[in-house]
Amino acid sequence: MQYKKITVSTDLPLVSVFMPVYNQELYIAAAIDSVLQQSYENYEIVISDDCSSDQTPVIVEQYAKKFPEKIKLQKLANKNLGQAHFEALLKRCRGEYVCMFSGDDIMYPDKIERQIIKVLELGLSFHGHAVDCIDKNGIIFSEICPQKNFYIKSNYKLIITGIPVAGCSWLVKKSCVEFAQSLSFLHDFDMVIKCLRFGRSGFISNEKLGQYRITQESWSRNLSWRNYLYAYFNLLISWIKYQMYLEIFFLLLRVIMRLQKRLINILRIDVP
Repeated sequence: MQYKKITVSTDLPLVSVFMPVYNQELYIAAAIDSVLQQSYENYEIVISDDCSSDQTPVIVEQYAKKFPEKIKLQKLANKNLGQAHFEALLKRCRGEYVCMFSGDDIMYPDKIERQIIKVLELGLSFHGHAVDCIDKNGIIFSEICPQKNFYIKSNYKLIITGIPVAGCSWLVKKSCVEFAQSLSFLHDFDMVIKCLRFGRSGFISNEKLGQYRITQESWSRNLSWRNYLYAYFNLLISWIKYQMYLEIFFLLLRVIMRLQKRLINILRIDVP
């Protein structure tokens, strides 16, 4: 299938592809190539390596030299920053909108175009879409796909149910985005919930516009219950600080429902 290029104009906002990378030498070239092949042209790739121990920074630097008009390679520190890496890199993004992406995921060629069209049409602060799930060899083995499209008028439902699409599918308005370093794996969840405050709206699409890589080494697959407790405790403290009291109520409902489900599984109780 051929995709028509959407050329730069004053009517089309700049999109920053937010791309923190770490030890992804096997996948980084394919990830960057998938962005460079986008039908939407008014974008920049804002990328930083978090002190990888493999060839990732070498590969990224080669791409930055070849495509200097598109790739903005940032040197943020001489040591691994962890979660602080995200916050520091976000400050370097110049776009009105930020496309969250990773160094091992893949965009389909019209991803950004399809998202920007919907964002501008509906005046959205957040847009997410379905993805194919791929393994370390790039083989599709599953999908993350909501049953239908739906418009988000508040953040309360997402607090209880979670966000039904992968982080690599998110396009958000930069003025609504912030990262909290202490929240570990919940920093993405927190970002979206805060993005959808104050009557801001979002949209979840069941159209597959990319690939999300899941491997045995994926960070989110190796979290202990202590990691979960620590992250949720810090999330609660953060929301108190922001006076997000109604959001806290729904967060407690979420925790209670998950604990109840786990207890039922442990006791093997059949619920009618």
